[in-house]
Amino acid sequence: MARAAVEETLKRIIEKARRGKRLSDWEIGLLIISQLTHRIDAVEKNLDELKIYIDTRFNQVDAKLADLKNYIDKTAGDLKSYVDRSIADLRDHVDKSNADSRNYVDKSLADLKNYVDKSTADLKDYVDKSIANLRSYVDKSIGDLRTYVDIRFDEVKNAINRIAADTDYLKKSLTS
Repeated sequence: MARAAVEETLKRIIEKARRGKRLSDWEIGLLIISQLTHRIDAVEKNLDELKIYIDTRFNQVDAKLADLKNYIDKTAGDLKSYVDRSIADLRDHVDKSNADSRNYVDKSLADLKNYVDKSTADLKDYVDKSIANLRSYVDKSIGDLRTYVDIRFDEVKNAINRIAADTDYLKKSLTS
């Protein structure tokens, strides 16, 4: 109500000034105060609008920060999952590589053992055949030598028999 009375008084003062009448000091002061009041109200309105704008911007910044935090949390979670999967994949790869290497080494050792066993068996067969061949050769050589000795022995025996016969002939010739 007081505000309405002040506004009514201001209207009358402004009407008086428009008519070209002289204003008293208190009327001029009241007009200046009214102008200052309007300017203060406008500044307050601007400050209120600025406060609303700043609050809106802060809310937007808070929302952006919340979105950024959620994005960072999600990215950190995704990165952790990726690292965990990568480590698990690497472990699986290392385990598989180790198993493959063990299988390769076991197969290589088995192949080497088979090769050594076959080589040893082949060498044993070779040695057995060589010994058998050598035995056959020695047996043949001994047989040949016996035959030769028998032939020579027979020749010597025949020679001795001839000598004995000659000796007997000489003895008979000398005794007769």
